[in-house]
Amino acid sequence: EWVAANVPEDRAVVPFGFSQGAALAIHVLRLNPDRYRASVALSGFVAPNVAKDISLNDDVLADLNTPVFFGYGLDDAVIAPYEFSAAAAWLEEHTWLEEKRYRGLDHAVHMEELGDIRSWFALHNISSGLM
Repeated sequence: EWVAANVPEDRAVVPFGFSQGAALAIHVLRLNPDRYRASVALSGFVAPNVAKDISLNDDVLADLNTPVFFGYGLDDAVIAPYEFSAAAAWLEEHTWLEEKRYRGLDHAVHMEELGDIRSWFALHNISSGLM
């Protein structure tokens, strides 16, 4: 709702989050897939929809083929490996997924990961002009 009220329609929005923020970055795509250009989710998961009064637009999201960068560490001690696998499988079915797994990375963000995101932004022509 905040994006709709405060960001002009012609402005591309890319939700970017880490851990629970990654779950949110994915969830907003499900709520309003037409509004977001892409999404970056780091060390996160796909949150279940437990609110009965909120409808998700997963079919619309799948049709749009929205680019999503999903990165996580193989040594993450906070998020269970099966959550990453489940999220990657769901994202593969519903988005244009770029999945990156990082050896030796715990529940954190690494410079290599940031470099991969920068390259991914360039690949998808997502830039504020500062790259």
